[in-house]
Amino acid sequence: MSTPPRIALALRTVLLQLTLSIASYGCAERSVDRYAPSEPTARLQNVETVRYVPNQYLVRFTGHLTRSARDQVARRALGDVKGKLLAVLHSINGAWVELDAESLRLLRARTDVVSVQPDEVVPILSAYDSSIAPSPRWTLDRVDQRDLPLQGSYQFNKRGLGVHVWIVDTGLDITDPDIAANVDQSTYMTINGLNPFAPCDPHGTDVAKAAVGRVGVARGATLHAARVDTDCSGSLSNGAIIFALEYIADNTLRPAVVNLSLGRRCSLFTCLFTVESAAEYAQSKGVTVVVSAGNDGGDACDQSPARLQSLITVGASTLSDARADYPGLWASNWGACVDLFAPVFPSGGTSAAAPVVAGAAALFLEMFPTASPATVQANLVANATVGRLGPNLAGSPNRLLYTMQRTLTAAISGASHIGPFTSCAWYGSHDGGYPPYVYKWYRDQVLVGQSTSYSIEAGESAGFALELRVEDGRGNIASSARAVAFDSNNGGFVCQ
Repeated sequence: MSTPPRIALALRTVLLQLTLSIASYGCAERSVDRYAPSEPTARLQNVETVRYVPNQYLVRFTGHLTRSARDQVARRALGDVKGKLLAVLHSINGAWVELDAESLRLLRARTDVVSVQPDEVVPILSAYDSSIAPSPRWTLDRVDQRDLPLQGSYQFNKRGLGVHVWIVDTGLDITDPDIAANVDQSTYMTINGLNPFAPCDPHGTDVAKAAVGRVGVARGATLHAARVDTDCSGSLSNGAIIFALEYIADNTLRPAVVNLSLGRRCSLFTCLFTVESAAEYAQSKGVTVVVSAGNDGGDACDQSPARLQSLITVGASTLSDARADYPGLWASNWGACVDLFAPVFPSGGTSAAAPVVAGAAALFLEMFPTASPATVQANLVANATVGRLGPNLAGSPNRLLYTMQRTLTAAISGASHIGPFTSCAWYGSHDGGYPPYVYKWYRDQVLVGQSTSYSIEAGESAGFALELRVEDGRGNIASSARAVAFDSNNGGFVCQ
């Protein structure tokens, strides 16, 4: 069988429709969104059980195959056993297939097959009845300021322009006015011939609204739908999630962010290893992946794929700055595998916390579009508000998402003493602010250089005052100064 069709559209668009049958700041200095908040009542959480998609399986092949060899092996194997090839999955050295009982038996007997496992249903990490899903704006109010009380507004100085945010979920409702203007209908992924823009389950749409759009964190980013649900009850296909992550990694525009408001606790013998492999594959291709920590009040290091250190794992906090814990309803997971927290309504769950951070990642990538996923993760963690969350963190980092960029600072590293035979160099650095950055070095108030470093040659006879001034793209200026003393009695090559 052939792999699903991929249709390249002009310039920026790549259209993919996958079916199981194989048939077919640019803004002003600061913008403010004001509102009158009201908080809904919490509802019950999803109950997690392990289920499988009927007749669908994930196959792993032997050896370390090249991409072309893997395609050939998959087609040959499925042709021999008369199964359906849904997609070749490069991140797991395997394929996503549809098999009847006899085809399953024959495939498992092949010497070029390591394993055949059922396509597991992956739960979405929702904790609410979507019919009462709140506007996310009140939660955004908390992440644009360091301290309480809330100010009744969401302030932003970047909009995520040029960044592509993929919601791997149940699809995006393009009739929803909060996201309609941000959805790119030409580049998407879906399964089973389902319309990615008319979902029967609103979870993906609700998640998207927290990340991008009229009431989201990144008002100017572009939304993309990866519909991976198997029915209208929030059941997501493991195989479809893997395929979506690989498709985004291999075919879509950069910079890109993926939101995964999904996952489950690892069982006695297994985690969602295949989803984890695909998420790491996407990150290796430069795609930032944000994932929910989970809602059962346990250690996020037992939650998959949230346990991966390379992903940005997000816990949920309350609007009173405590780890979300609603007895009898749901509680945010905790622990060392959580990178930071984001505030949500009691009816939100970590499903709603992750996209707030995905939107913040888009803001950073607007400024630094070539930043690696590791750089994005490090920036969000470093920029977070520290020490404001309550006492029930259970070993989690006390870091709350902060979406405004840090104040510009400058620093000098290098010698404070030189000698008469000195050749010496000083190096500048900055933190915060907005690109681009201009470095200027002053020696005794005279401009002597405009690079990230300043150096002198032997022959100095006096000390001097050295100053670095860094100007960012908004005209903000930060400076750092150092008095460099001259040691005439030391005949060595002093630079210390």
